Amino acid sequence: KPLELLSNRKFDDDDINDNVQLIKEKLEGNLADVTSFDEYAIEIRSGRLSWTPVHQSEK
Repeated sequence: KPLELLSNRKFDDDDINDNVQLIKEKLEGNLADVTSFDEYAIEIRSGRLSWTPVHQSEK
């Protein structure tokens, strides 16, 4: 939430606005990666892997 507040705030210095936006984008990308890994970890712990495209071999 603090980052959301910062991204909604407009600073006089455009560099600050650009940096806040860049940080927000990077963190959102990392959050998506963590969420995908969490889903995978839950699936592993359940002992029931589903053969979705993510788990299928290209061979």
